[in-house]
Amino acid sequence: MIQIKKFKKNEQGNAGIIAVLLMIIILCAGTSALVMLDKQNIKEDTSIQPVTTADEDSQPTQPEEEQKTPEVSMKLPVPTPSSGYSEVKSEGVLSEYACLLDVTDNTILAGKKYDEKVYPASLTKIMTLLVAVEQIDSNDNLSMDDKVTMTAELIDPLIAENASRVGFVAGEEVTVKDLIYGTILASGADAADALAIYVAGDKEKFVDLMNQKAQEFGLENTHFTNCTGLYDDNHYTTCLEMAMILKQTIANPFCKQVLSEFDYTTSKTDVNPNGIAITSTLFGRIYGDKEVPDAVVLGGKTGFIDESRHSLATFLSRDDRLYVLVTTNSDTKWSAIEDMSKIYTDYLPPALHPSIMDSSSAESKAEENSGNVENSENAEGSSKAE
Repeated sequence: MIQIKKFKKNEQGNAGIIAVLLMIIILCAGTSALVMLDKQNIKEDTSIQPVTTADEDSQPTQPEEEQKTPEVSMKLPVPTPSSGYSEVKSEGVLSEYACLLDVTDNTILAGKKYDEKVYPASLTKIMTLLVAVEQIDSNDNLSMDDKVTMTAELIDPLIAENASRVGFVAGEEVTVKDLIYGTILASGADAADALAIYVAGDKEKFVDLMNQKAQEFGLENTHFTNCTGLYDDNHYTTCLEMAMILKQTIANPFCKQVLSEFDYTTSKTDVNPNGIAITSTLFGRIYGDKEVPDAVVLGGKTGFIDESRHSLATFLSRDDRLYVLVTTNSDTKWSAIEDMSKIYTDYLPPALHPSIMDSSSAESKAEENSGNVENSENAEGSSKAE
């Protein structure tokens, strides 16, 4: 009996304990639920709006649309004089400014006032070529096969300024590729201006792109006011910086190809059913493999304005190395070629082994174009600017 009573007594005590435990469990469960709900609310609020403080030392979060990815610097390493650097003093060199650059080592082998301001004339079109090709390559809305309609508004001022032209006429539809080759081989201001308008919408915006590219390269003594090279006191560069521009331009395979062409025929149009045969103003004056012993002049660009006379920018290969030479202010187009030949010959490192390509093709090509070259030379000679 005692046990039974005890059992009953213990049962009552246990019941009380159980009741207390149940209350504690209920309270704990309720508290946990409240805590979880509160955490969920905090998480949701945080995901909607970041918490900010009024601490003066803290940095406010920048709105997403204002955050920009840092631009990759394209600043070019400035070439320095080589250990064997020489001042250009070759007898008979008439160019007043010169810079011979070893592209492989990025050093200046020889020079003559190479860091002084010059007016680049149509050497400008080297930068025009590079900017246009890069813009076309990076924009799906631009294509070499697109056609541009030439206008009198574009052509007539160039005729008035006696600028060199390809010979396109108002109303003629010309491919972008034709404009590119016309800009370089014929040194056509009509092609260059049309190309600029096609790429950027107008000439001024294209010139902005040219100056932006110069800034990207870190060129401190170069500024453009047009894409053709016509004289402007605020349109200038140096032989060194133009050599750097040419170096970067020939790093682009297509640009190098254009600068290396002997001739080109534009696409057929209603106005020119056979196209226009264009001969390079450079290769109309040189063979390429005969001017410098054991070396090949691969390509380049000529230039002329009254203010800086005759300019020349070329690149050459010897012993599988590339060299760039820029000269300005030579008396005639032929003296500029002679200056090129003398400077390369006198200041390049000695050839390790002959590297002359088969000259028959170059010679035959030059002879084949001789009639066209003579015509283009006569036209150029009467031009105020090439």
